[in-house]
Parts: sequence; structure tokens; C-alpha cells
Amino acid sequence: MDTRPITLDMQNQIERIRLENGGIASPFSFASLYIWRDIVGDRIHLEEELFSLRYDAAASEDPKKDYDAGESEDPKKDYEAEDNGDLTLSTDKNHGATDLGESNENAWIFPCGSDEAKRRFITECLSKNHALFYYVREEDKTFLEENFLGRFQITPQDDFDEYIYSLKEQTEIKGDKFHRIRNRINKLSKEHDLRTEILNDDNLSDAISVIENWARDKEIVGNLGTRGDEVDEDALKMHKELKITGVIIYDGTKPISVAAGFYMSEDIYDVFLCKGAERIPGLFYHTRRELLKTLNESCMRVDLEDDMGLEGLRTMKEELHPIDKIKMWKAISV
Repeated sequence: MDTRPITLDMQNQIERIRLENGGIASPFSFASLYIWRDIVGDRIHLEEELFSLRYDAAASEDPKKDYDAGESEDPKKDYEAEDNGDLTLSTDKNHGATDLGESNENAWIFPCGSDEAKRRFITECLSKNHALFYYVREEDKTFLEENFLGRFQITPQDDFDEYIYSLKEQTEIKGDKFHRIRNRINKLSKEHDLRTEILNDDNLSDAISVIENWARDKEIVGNLGTRGDEVDEDALKMHKELKITGVIIYDGTKPISVAAGFYMSEDIYDVFLCKGAERIPGLFYHTRRELLKTLNESCMRVDLEDDMGLEGLRTMKEELHPIDKIKMWKAISV
């Protein structure tokens, strides 16, 4: 299968294919593919009506979200998910191309494209040994079952499920179900001199400083190390090219947190980054909310991506009351 390095000049073609064929999930978005190319994989198979990223063996877990922070009822555990993010990169779950043994030449993110192009691509993958697909959504699972019955063992990837939220609910935080979050944000606002700035070239260095201070504040372990922070920095530096928007939260004149994301379509926005330079209860809820308040009126839903199987992160994302999940599976040829 021919592949080539993913480059910026592919953005329009990949996004056209994705939107025409319902690729509304973060793993298929060009911004996500591009910013994680040095970790998840930088080789892409690109046709006129289909694309698929070759999944790198180094990504034996879900390396992308090593930064997200949860907050729990116990203040001592408020940052448990953040502090242990890199610890999730173990090999016991075998989420990555290590399922193929030493070779990862036939491991892919599930192809996005027309039905005819997907049938042709998957058929070619099956002509080789051990075809393996990640980020198989419900509709992709149905496609495999209808077109390649008995050819794949399909198993859930619960840790990769993406949490979907109502933008209206997340910005208004009204009602009893949001009272804890409301209280944390109110307490935070009373105790700190907070202000919000939209990410731009003038304050980009402040956003980068938040990421650098976050990295220094945590013990870097695991096979990713500081590479996730480097990815975040690179993404912010290319915010214009990748159509990334963001906010920086200041306490007085000091930048203390940053959040950023991108539109997957007119009505759904993906938040891929939320980091703080200081450990302050309620800060991450406030930062995300400030970002969401900047979104277009046409946007209705928010994707906060997966929980990596971290209990603290799962608790936080459930506490935000998702309205849906994008279920993910893994498909291995048999």
C-alpha cells in the first residue's frame, strides 16, 4: 500500500473527503492527524476519495491525550488524571500496532472515504497478513459486518470512546446536575483575578509558557515523556495554518492555563488541549468553559475526546454529563 508523509498541502483534500463521508471524530480530522504525526504515525495513504493513516507501532496506547486533567470530590485527587497522564502508556492493553508482532505495515486508522473506495482499500489490506484497524466507529463496524462478514474480529476500545456534550449545557452550566462545577468556578473566580484572552500571535508565548510550566510540574515517565508537550507547543505555533482556536486564562498578569481546539464541522468542536501552569481546583472547568463561550452560534456539540481508561479523567468527563459517545472498536483480520 503506497504511503507518503502527511503535509500541510493535503489539508483541503483530507478535510473534503472527511466531511463528504461523515468522518466526524477527532482521529479523522486533519488537525489531529497532522499535529500527532511524529507519534501516532506520519505516513498516509491518500486517494481522490479516501485516506487512511498508517498507525505507528510506537503508539502502543492512546498517546494523544496525556495532558487532560480531571477534578474529583476529593481535592487531593483533583489532578489525578493530569498527574498520571503519561503513566497510561503501558503495553498491557495492546491497543497499538504491537498486536501485529514486530511489523506495523498493515495497521491503520480506519479508512475514511466513499464506500467503494473503502471496500477496495480493505480488500487490499486483507491480501496481506494481519490487517488491523483502529478507531472503528459504529458505522464502520456495520460496514465491515455487511461487506466483510467473518473476516474480522471486532472488539471494543472503550478507552478510545469520545465524549460528546451539548455546547449550550456546557456554557450555561444550569440546573442541579452542574451545581458542583458551578460552585468550583464561582469559588475560583472569587479567589483569583481572572481574565481571558483569545489566542493570537501576540500572546502565543504566554500559552507556550503554560505548557512548559505544566511539564515541569509533573514527573515525566513512560515511553512518551515530554513529546506530548512538544506536540501541544507545535500545534499552538501553527494555530493559523491548522485553524485552531484557543484561550489563555490569566490571574492578574500571569498566564495560568490554556485551552484549544478546532471545528470538526460547523456544528461540532473538538477540544484537544487544556493545561494549567498551576494546580488550582476548578481551573480546568473554567478554562474549558471560557473556550466554549467563544464558539460560533452554529456550533451545537463539543467533543472532549476519550478518557484513556483513567478513572479520574472518566469521572470528570461523566460529571460534565455527556449527551452521547462515539463508540470505538478495533478490527483484526482473522
